[in-house]
Amino acid sequence: MNCFDDLIIKAYKKLKCNVYFDKTLLPLRTKIVEFEEDNIEEKLEEMVACFLSEDRWRDMEDSILSSIGYYAFPKTVKHFENDDDRSAQLITNTVPEEIEIEKLQYFIDMDVRGHIMGVLWLLITGWKLDKETYEHSYGNRIRKHMMEELEKEVNISFSPYLFEPYFQQYESWRDQALQLAQNSMNKNQDVLIFTMDFQRFFYSVDMNEEACLKIEALIVNGAEEDYTKIQSPEEVEKIFFLQSAKKLNRFIFKIIRTYSEIFHEEYEGRCILPIGFLPSNVLANWSLYNFDKAIVDGWNPLYYGRYVDDVIIVEKVEKNSEIYIKARGGELNSEEILKYYLEQCSRWNGIREMDHCKSEYALFVKDKELESYTLNKRYCITENSNNKIRLQNEKVKIFYFKYGESDAILQCFRNQIIHNKSEFRFLPEDEAVFCNDDYHEIYSIDNKESINKFRGVDGIKIDKFALSKFLGKFARISGLVHDKKENKFARDITTIFDNYVLIDNYTAWEKILGILMINGQWDALDGFIDKIAGALDSIRIKNSGKTDEKKVRESLIIYFYSAWTRVLSILWGPETKKHILNTNKHFSNPLFDYEAVCNIRRKILITRMYDKYSVPVLLDILEENWIMKIDDTEDINFCDMESIIQCIRMCGEESPELKNIIYPYMVTMYDLY
Repeated sequence: MNCFDDLIIKAYKKLKCNVYFDKTLLPLRTKIVEFEEDNIEEKLEEMVACFLSEDRWRDMEDSILSSIGYYAFPKTVKHFENDDDRSAQLITNTVPEEIEIEKLQYFIDMDVRGHIMGVLWLLITGWKLDKETYEHSYGNRIRKHMMEELEKEVNISFSPYLFEPYFQQYESWRDQALQLAQNSMNKNQDVLIFTMDFQRFFYSVDMNEEACLKIEALIVNGAEEDYTKIQSPEEVEKIFFLQSAKKLNRFIFKIIRTYSEIFHEEYEGRCILPIGFLPSNVLANWSLYNFDKAIVDGWNPLYYGRYVDDVIIVEKVEKNSEIYIKARGGELNSEEILKYYLEQCSRWNGIREMDHCKSEYALFVKDKELESYTLNKRYCITENSNNKIRLQNEKVKIFYFKYGESDAILQCFRNQIIHNKSEFRFLPEDEAVFCNDDYHEIYSIDNKESINKFRGVDGIKIDKFALSKFLGKFARISGLVHDKKENKFARDITTIFDNYVLIDNYTAWEKILGILMINGQWDALDGFIDKIAGALDSIRIKNSGKTDEKKVRESLIIYFYSAWTRVLSILWGPETKKHILNTNKHFSNPLFDYEAVCNIRRKILITRMYDKYSVPVLLDILEENWIMKIDDTEDINFCDMESIIQCIRMCGEESPELKNIIYPYMVTMYDLY
């Protein structure tokens, strides 16, 4: 009867892995480290026991629901060159004292047990929703191998992986569309490419009670629940499992509802999807099931692909159609194209002639006041809901390609995807990383005119993708070579990362902290953290609703703490202690107490949540009891093989006792060797 014992261990392992690799979930990473302090298997067994007992379940349910809060992180930081018309005429490299956050991104804060139950729901119910999702929906898809195991009703493996890798999904989504467009042009066909995405999508969906019941019907799917007709122990077990699945499903929706109540006024009472809660990934795709079907069955374009809320459509333009004739006559504009395809042309019956269009079947309804397109509720997962799924006007792009003309733009896009795909694949040459003194590759210029004309420059800012590539390459090679330009990077870091860049690129903090710590650049590190503390004080928010600057600062401090302690876990010694004490002065928070920091550093090592790619061997080679007693009296650098060998000698002659550790990654034969 107790089929959940095995599943919940696998659910925890998959949660731990997902958080290990996700740079947006750092606060949850720290919570998992603390959750695993005692015997983790006993904790998971206790959770199953509570789930199976109605009285104990109510207590655990209330405990998890009462723990729900939120983190508020910057999504869009106002670029200081565009404050008003006059300041837009002045392009400068100075930064204002105050940094204004225009948009916030909310993440759920919750007891780790709630997150574990969320992954358990994915293994029992969520995969069935994923199975129903459109085949060319590429984001947040459950691993194919695991789907096959679940469909065959066999025990799923202890693989830590839950979702398909996002970078592979993203490449497939866009590259396939461009390839089909190019093929059509080669066949003498005009092609339209639409790119669009939904505004604040996770906050626009209404995952209400009707949606919960709809999933419940999918769980049952005609299965018999009448105890009077039970014929065998197998049927008893099946009914027990169905009832447990329904119970778990209702709990997931209680989490969603409880979280949504925090933002009741801001999002008009909708049951929004909590970002950072893994069931939201699958529910987001499922909520667009009818939308996907409307495009595929009604519109039937040459290609339709979706990456979560990011849409790309390739449409073959029929010769002698109204769109074709206007395009060839030079009379076509974007508004006419949008009206034809979004307001009129997409219908279940597939009729293409505009005279026969029925507005109630249109994909989108245009809001004339807001000048934006809202998804027709007919194509929401629940019609009787408060869904407000809108297109982002500024991200709706239309490309019209005439056959016989150059396809250079398409080829340029495809080449860029191929370039980005291989950017991190190989170890870069050291000269490629260290040769530039000016860091020009991480900056981008907003330019309306020719690149040769200064008058066309609207602004200069850090390119987030270029910065990520630069830091990734620098981190991979800086620990292997010693170059005077490493010192230059350490000196320049406080110049490159002004207040604006620091807040706008807070997800890059961990990489920079790692580069500076691992290379012993302690002065530069102290200066960088001093800049972060100053940047946090400069944050201002206008029209923020319930969220103020204090909440954002608190969230960013917790984010910083998780990134900082993770890197510190692999570096020990007097210099490290001095650095911790210096950092404590910047943050009036008990988290930064020296002993508390040492404690979390040890736990990070024990739970294997340190960055294994910075360490030459798995630290299983060291005694766990020795790790728990480690302190900053002697220099220890787990990134250095000689230092690890010294640690082995300190542990003594006996081999370490192998414990049953729940790893957040796949342990390979190379690791074991």
